[in-house]
Amino acid sequence: MTQPWLLRETVVAKEEKLLQLGRNVFGLSNVSALDVIARIEKLYCDLNMPLSLVDEGILDEQAVDKIVATLPASPPLWKIDQAGLLRILENVRGKVS
Repeated sequence: MTQPWLLRETVVAKEEKLLQLGRNVFGLSNVSALDVIARIEKLYCDLNMPLSLVDEGILDEQAVDKIVATLPASPPLWKIDQAGLLRILENVRGKVS
């Protein structure tokens, strides 16, 4: 659920690896790293995997706050700052239709 948003948050640092993934796994060429991330999301959709908390049926408006409250105070291993982590979680929340 969080991987596509984590990849978007770190796209500059992971661009070459994403392009390699696009070529080797998806057979993509002449695409951007963001195109590869979109293809990952399409794969997840094809596998009926949720891309957001809403997709998983979690409609609690406080869900992101509850997740953040459980995280350690030290920076995560993904080398992103707290603001980046919050952006990821806000996107993972999804939109209630």
